[in-house]
Amino acid sequence: MRILRQHLSFVKPFQTYKVRPSGKGGITLNHVSFVIFALIATFALAPHANAQAPKKPGQTIFGEDRKATMKAMRGISKALGEKCTYCHVKEGGKVVYTTDTPHKQAARQMKSAFIDSLVANGQAEASFDHHGKSKVIKASYITKGDDAGIHLMAQEGEGEQHTLFVNLPKKGEALNCKTCHGGRVHILAKEEEKITP
Repeated sequence: MRILRQHLSFVKPFQTYKVRPSGKGGITLNHVSFVIFALIATFALAPHANAQAPKKPGQTIFGEDRKATMKAMRGISKALGEKCTYCHVKEGGKVVYTTDTPHKQAARQMKSAFIDSLVANGQAEASFDHHGKSKVIKASYITKGDDAGIHLMAQEGEGEQHTLFVNLPKKGEALNCKTCHGGRVHILAKEEEKITP
C-alpha cells in the first residue's frame, strides 16, 4: 500500500475522483495506465530477496556462506586424498582461492554439474582438458535391480576406455565425491606418479 501511495502522490487524499478518458478535474486513463505500468515494472524488475551476489572470476560457492564453502571444500579434499593446493595455488605462503586452475575447473564441474545431474537424471557426462587431451567421464546411476550402483566410464582422447562399478551410497547418505573417489583422485586409471619438487 505504501508503494501505491508513493506512485499516487499526485492524488489528494479524501477527495473523490472520477476516472474519465480526458478532460479537466479528474484522473485520466493515462494516469491510471501509467500507475499500473509503474507498479508492474517495479515488481518485475526488483531484485529477488534470495538472489546471490555475483561471483568473482574463479570463485566457487559450494555452500551458503564462507564457512559452509570451506567445509564443502575440505570434504572434497578428503574425498580426493589431496591437499588444498591440488586445486588451489599458493602465493606468499597463503592459498589463493580465487585463482582458477585446471584441477579446480575439473573439481567444480564434477561437483556442480556431474554429481547433481547424476542424481537428478540418473546419468551424467563431463569432459575437460587433461594433459592436453580431452577426458570424458560418463556415469549411470541405477537404483534398482541386479545392476544397482554407479557405472563409470572414462576415456582420455582416443585412448583406452576404463570402467568402474561403485556401490550406491548407504541408505540415508547422499551421493558425494567420496562415494566414488574414496580418497583417490584417479579412480578409473592407474594413479599418476606425484612429482615432488
